[in-house]
Amino acid sequence: MARRSKITYRKSAMNYLYETRNYTYLVIAVFVFSAFIGFIFPDVFSILVEEWLKGIIDKTAGLNTFELIIFIFGNNIQSAFLSIVLGIFYGVFDIMIALSNGVVIGYVGSKAVAADGFSVLW
Repeated sequence: MARRSKITYRKSAMNYLYETRNYTYLVIAVFVFSAFIGFIFPDVFSILVEEWLKGIIDKTAGLNTFELIIFIFGNNIQSAFLSIVLGIFYGVFDIMIALSNGVVIGYVGSKAVAADGFSVLW
């Protein structure tokens, strides 16, 4: 009986993923597009992104490896929880997170390429 419920659960989970695939593709496209924009136009976002990155650097300064792992894990838990709770608002928060993460990754990628060349991206 337990085996049957696992199969039913797995089928319903796979059905849900299949039914929401267009939304998943949309969020991926928003993320990739915003990363591209952040990479191509880093000067537009420099003030916002650098201030945000300085804040993270200040929070993590002096942390050892274990403390840094705990900080990253806690930050990811907080983001996931907020994403679930605020998902009630038709995914607006999720789109905003994808946009901001894409811009930051594009910006950092642009600065890394400027410093060390395109090979640093690999």
